[in-house]
Amino acid sequence: MPLLHQMRSDQWCKQRRKTKERVAVMLLGDSDGNKFDPFLVNKTKPSKIAETARENTATHHGFERLLWSELDPLQRGVHIYGNAWWNSELSVAFLSYHFLGRPGRHEGDLLLWDEFSGYWRQDVQTFARLLNVELLKPFNARLRHKCVEFLVEQVRAAGAAVAFKMTRLLQTNLLRWIKDAWTSLS
Repeated sequence: MPLLHQMRSDQWCKQRRKTKERVAVMLLGDSDGNKFDPFLVNKTKPSKIAETARENTATHHGFERLLWSELDPLQRGVHIYGNAWWNSELSVAFLSYHFLGRPGRHEGDLLLWDEFSGYWRQDVQTFARLLNVELLKPFNARLRHKCVEFLVEQVRAAGAAVAFKMTRLLQTNLLRWIKDAWTSLS
């Protein structure tokens, strides 16, 4: 299972006389040293006309028509979006672009993607499973579940008559949980 590492970088720059314009950059590389097309998310004001705003989102990645005519040629080896923040729609676009048509899709990939909350949504998780991409959340959720089970078991064993005293987690148990959580990923 190739290890894919995703990283986010926020860059601040002065743009159109404003000092705090932000561009979020999503970078993807693998354990073989390959780099893949980045995704850039820039803040742009949506049109006040609802129909124009929908059209801009659907056909221009959120940018107005004139600005898009300048940005569209730049989208060779990079994807530029203007909706200001990472959301589940961008997460699905990112997964689709990088994983949908990849060779060896049956082998599976682990995507260490722990920066944005948009990909925790069910639609993104379902799409990732269809692509045979494991996100970090299921792995963390399995470990968290084991920790809760460990604590609940201690409380039950102590009973109501005795003052509860938590026993420490043995390193061997923790290592076993990590191994089991890793093995259980498809």
